[in-house]
Amino acid sequence: MVGQNLYIKIRKIVGSELFFFSILGVFLFSALWIVFTARYPMAFDENYHYGIIKVYSHQISPFIAHAPSGTESFGDITRYPSYLFHYLMSFPYRLISLFTDFDQTKIIALRLINVGLFMVGLVYFRKLLLLSRAGKALTNITLLFFVLIPNVIFLAAHINYDNLLVLVTALVLYLCLKFIYAAKKGKYETGLFVWITILNLLTSLVIYTYLPIFFATQMFVIGYALFLSRKRPKALTKSLAATFRAQKPVARWVGVAILVLSLGLFAERYGINQIKYSNLIPDCGQILPQSSCMQYGPWGRDFKLVQTAPSTWSDGRYFFQWAGQTMYELFFTINYNYANKGPLPLPFVTAWVVTVSGFVLAIFNWRKIKENVAFVFLAVVIVVFGISLWFNNLNRFHRVGAPVAIHGRYWVQLLPVVMFFGLLGIKLTVDRLPNHIRYPFASSLLIAATILFLQGGGISSYILSSDSSWYWPDQNVTSANNSARKLLEPVVIH
Repeated sequence: MVGQNLYIKIRKIVGSELFFFSILGVFLFSALWIVFTARYPMAFDENYHYGIIKVYSHQISPFIAHAPSGTESFGDITRYPSYLFHYLMSFPYRLISLFTDFDQTKIIALRLINVGLFMVGLVYFRKLLLLSRAGKALTNITLLFFVLIPNVIFLAAHINYDNLLVLVTALVLYLCLKFIYAAKKGKYETGLFVWITILNLLTSLVIYTYLPIFFATQMFVIGYALFLSRKRPKALTKSLAATFRAQKPVARWVGVAILVLSLGLFAERYGINQIKYSNLIPDCGQILPQSSCMQYGPWGRDFKLVQTAPSTWSDGRYFFQWAGQTMYELFFTINYNYANKGPLPLPFVTAWVVTVSGFVLAIFNWRKIKENVAFVFLAVVIVVFGISLWFNNLNRFHRVGAPVAIHGRYWVQLLPVVMFFGLLGIKLTVDRLPNHIRYPFASSLLIAATILFLQGGGISSYILSSDSSWYWPDQNVTSANNSARKLLEPVVIH
């Protein structure tokens, strides 16, 4: 009885609105700490993103016909598909530039916008998981562990297109789920489908690695609608027409206009690239001379690696490297010049244990999970993205001859959903236990995992691993980090 009462109290607290706002508070405090203390550029390509934003700030058009002199270190920016974030961010940059010429102020202001984008993404991930009937407690636990991953916080504090990607991915998945639930009731929402398509088209121009999610979400909602209406195909067209007419005229035609614009932008980039270069994402060397591309870090690195003896690893050996480095890079700390320090032991080991056991148990409970169409949809998106990312990295490994471009942050836009499935697998397994065992075991497991994650999770890894060379050159900033480090060192195992 005591165990059951404790379980009920913990579940009530963890599932509350106040607990979620506390998670947002932890995230915001941690991200702002890095925004105001970490020197520019931070390691996740912040100088690349800020540099291209400045290029776009000198023009109104989103298209760059000829790259300005001095932009060689960005690679080709005339046909590269991942440009929309930089173009959009150039407008707040222009506004800020009216009031100051000081780069540090501009960088901090743009970092703050990125933190805001990420935080709205957290709100939509919560909406998504609650809509999927994940439950308030499990949803909040998922988001708590998500924001305690050190490089989730670190990424959110950057000027980086991944932060916009987090928001839009959560929004697209949420809208898809609304469309799916409406379709189950026989109502096919044209407006929702149009906005899903618009966001998919435009997000693929934020970063090309979104294309697998575009494919998975678009095909799932279309396939699901066709599956439900397979015996009455006319019902599908009638419902689409009815929901289209039911919209207010302004909303209806604004949506159509934005859809046409989105299709045009998508075709201008991916369509022309495929026609002209036989490649959706042309290699820098197809557009610029080798001397220019060599100044672009990733291209120059790959070019040099091709000249050396290739790795003799098997695909299986590469997979373990790929998985290990992905997890490592979610928990390591890294400074402005790419020198990194390993993850703190307790949260890193806890993450491995929860991930491996969680997914094994999710597979074990798959019959129960597949009863929920929302879970099936989210699982399909994860699998399509994961397979695509794996083959992309594997093909690069075979081409270059070395394991390159393996980064944990590539998963961040789907990581809350990935983590949810791991935790769901554990929950469904614990729920099979007799009540007198289940209640105390579930409470103890949650408390233990939280304590272990706090032993280096969130902002604490950054503070413990950094030194004065990582910070803005300001005595107050250095003193604040030194003081925080002195507080953490006696209580965090490192």
